[in-house]
Amino acid sequence: MPDREDSGREDSGRDDDAVLLEVPEVVQALYIVPAIDPPEDPATYLHGLTADRWAGTLREMLANLLAGSMVPIEVRPVAGMIAQAGSSRPAPRGDPAQATPLPIDLLAAMGASEEQLRRVETATHYVVAVLQSQSGWPPVHEWMARALAVVIAERLDSDIVDVMNYQIIDVETANRTLPDARDRIRLADWVWIENSANSTGYWCTTNGLRRFGLPELQTLATPPHVVGLWGQTMTGLASRVLGAWSERLADDRHIAFVELPGLVEVTRDDVAIAYGERPDGGGGSATVRLALDPGANPAQHSFLTIHPPLSWAGSAGEYIADACVALYGPRGGGIRHAAPSQRMDRAIATARAGLGGIRDRFDSGQLTPQEKLLVKFAVTAEGGTEYLWAYVTSWRDPERVLATSAADALYDPQVRAGRPVVVDTGRIIDWAVEHDELGIVEGGWTQEALD
Repeated sequence: MPDREDSGREDSGRDDDAVLLEVPEVVQALYIVPAIDPPEDPATYLHGLTADRWAGTLREMLANLLAGSMVPIEVRPVAGMIAQAGSSRPAPRGDPAQATPLPIDLLAAMGASEEQLRRVETATHYVVAVLQSQSGWPPVHEWMARALAVVIAERLDSDIVDVMNYQIIDVETANRTLPDARDRIRLADWVWIENSANSTGYWCTTNGLRRFGLPELQTLATPPHVVGLWGQTMTGLASRVLGAWSERLADDRHIAFVELPGLVEVTRDDVAIAYGERPDGGGGSATVRLALDPGANPAQHSFLTIHPPLSWAGSAGEYIADACVALYGPRGGGIRHAAPSQRMDRAIATARAGLGGIRDRFDSGQLTPQEKLLVKFAVTAEGGTEYLWAYVTSWRDPERVLATSAADALYDPQVRAGRPVVVDTGRIIDWAVEHDELGIVEGGWTQEALD
């Protein structure tokens, strides 16, 4: 993590310029290695471990840990049947000698391969590495627990389950995430971005800031067309917030509360640093406002919710879209003019004939999480008529679509990229299914006619 001055706070004198966060007494790292008939004492694998394998603080701390009499590794038999998604975390419950089965569906949703899932499903035991530490930097408890799990997984020809985000990591990948001699890591390997669609856009949240004692960041109503870019921005923002948090804790390791700036600037360099790239000083910046949203009860996590500054007059989605343009530049595209033609008429007729079917598929959840539905609709204003694409967020009413505009309108200043729009079905002339990685995979007949 780089050393830097926190320049995110603007001294405007408002009460919302600060966020007061409670410092957890301890933070915990928990890693699981699925195994079939493991040795009774897996610590025997670790005592032969040489500190030369790693460097920096990790090497020093591991050497001290392995020199002691207690190594934080234990074997637990898997209890009962394989759990489904939504089950409790695999923490000791009831009989401490048994471990709750891992949620297979959730592991699959987090990207586990079929082979990795098979090893989890057939495991008779879990080898568990768990360590606790103080909040802040460096997160030595995470580094040591993951390093110990790496050694066990190598010996057992298995994988490592990071219980923080239910990600299954292979040994080679886990090795690459550990710090170098200068205690540098790629924050994107430790803090994930998760998102899910709802009727107002996408809910985006970090998953991993709790490793450092921080609440997770969240954004509500993220416009669908910038979900990927905004996820990168949130990772850069996480780096910025973590830097300020760690600086405060470095001054007093026993402090009970930390005050962080409510206004934080994030730059392209912050994003580059979080992804392990060299900053180039290019790109723009954006300032966001953070607000603490505590959990509804003690069992629920708090969030730092990302908002536009109070001076912003538009919608939150517009601000996010504008921030992405400021940070990464404008999206490609432009105005296309087309004269009436039979080919365009056929394209529109084909698209409109399929509206009922695609609405049913969208409304029933048949599209995959990687697929987004767009509609092209007519915008008529004093200057003329133009046709814009919008990302569908809800289509419960067959006659009306709730969506988010993918671009600024030329003739209507009320239609802006990232701003919610209500589209009458009668104004729709085309639709398309866009895959996050493959682009348009279905529909888009008018685009073909234009091309």
